Amino acid sequence: MTQRSVPRLTAPEGEEPFTRLVDRRPGVVAAPALARESGPENDGPRVRRREDWVELAEPYAGFRFRLWMTAPTRVWMTVGAGGDAAEPALRSLVLAHNGWRDEDGAPYPPADDPTFWELIPTELAALVLRAAQVELGRLGEALGASRRR
Repeated sequence: MTQRSVPRLTAPEGEEPFTRLVDRRPGVVAAPALARESGPENDGPRVRRREDWVELAEPYAGFRFRLWMTAPTRVWMTVGAGGDAAEPALRSLVLAHNGWRDEDGAPYPPADDPTFWELIPTELAALVLRAAQVELGRLGEALGASRRR
C-alpha cells in the first residue's frame, strides 16, 4: 500500500509561506528571472508612464484632472468594479486637478491629499470615477481595434 501525503495546515518555515508554481517547459522563462537578468538579451521595450488630462462634462465643464493611464491592470479593475475598494484605487489614478475651488472660492487640496476626496462634493467624485471608467473603456476599445487589424 502506498503512503498518502497529508496536506500541511501550517505555513512552512522560511521566506515564502506558499507554494510557487514553476513552468519547466522548454522555452518558457519565468518573469522574475527575466527581471533579474541584465545584458543585451534583456534590453527590450520599456513601458513609459503615461498621464492624460481628462475633461469633465456639464455641470462641471472646465474641471479637468490628470489621470494615470498606464496604471497596473489590477488598479483599473478595482476602479471598474466600484464599491469600497474603488476609492483608494481611484486616488492612486487621479494625480492632479486644474485648481478646483469650492462654492465659496476656497481651493480644494491637491488630488494626492486624502482630504481632497473628503471635501469635494459626492457628485463631483462620482463624475471623476465615471470619467476614469470611460477612459478605461476607451483603452479597451483601442486595444480591441488594434487586435482586429
